[in-house]
Amino acid sequence: MNRILIAAADVPMAESVQASLSSTGFQTALVWDATQLLDFCNRHVPDVLAIDLDLPGGSVWAALQAIRTMPGMNNLPIIGLASDTGAELLLEHARSAGVTKLFAKANAAQVLPAELAALVNAGRASAAETSSTSTGDPNKPIAQLRKLTSEVVDLAEKLKPQIPAMGPEGPELFGYIEDSSEAIQQKLSSMSDECLHDKEIRHDFRNMIGSVTGFAELIMMEPSIPGDVQSALTRIRECSKVFVEVLDMQKEAAVAA
Repeated sequence: MNRILIAAADVPMAESVQASLSSTGFQTALVWDATQLLDFCNRHVPDVLAIDLDLPGGSVWAALQAIRTMPGMNNLPIIGLASDTGAELLLEHARSAGVTKLFAKANAAQVLPAELAALVNAGRASAAETSSTSTGDPNKPIAQLRKLTSEVVDLAEKLKPQIPAMGPEGPELFGYIEDSSEAIQQKLSSMSDECLHDKEIRHDFRNMIGSVTGFAELIMMEPSIPGDVQSALTRIRECSKVFVEVLDMQKEAAVAA
């Protein structure tokens, strides 16, 4: 849960927030008006939206309501950035639009990293709990994906002490595996089987699980990798392969529906 979409018309403020978040490990994307915001969210599912409530290009509130109806967006955390956080009408609109928290634009670059870190930690805990306590048919697609992802996250956790043996680029590559697998786990925690019929959601999952596979393979190319690390990374690749197979079956199911 580290992909942050920043929607803002104030270029210096947006770039300052982006630089601050990027320096603390968050992946960021920028859009500059409501039209670009909706277009982005129709094609991608961010983990968190930080939005300038003075965003041009149409009604901000209408855009946020539209985003809430998009697949995978009903629980999207939305952080509002405003010039005056005490304006009563603004607060009323923000609550109605599902804005999670409101911060002043003037100090957004200073407060957002800590706020997002708290969201990430809460999201990881919630996703892990969902994966461990999920009930229902274990053969359902979402249940299968949650189980596979939970195994990958567990394997990554067990591999952490072995990071020094993964070569000079190992820490960075392994970090990508952790981030992608945890992002998948977080997204799956709030999704139903029907969401997997959406092409863009499947596309996002393919990209994330592809990162897990690709970076695992890069680490495995290091000649000094111990055998137990090779075995764990091989298992991660196997889980990723089955994950993609489940997505392929959901593509077929969507076509047949």
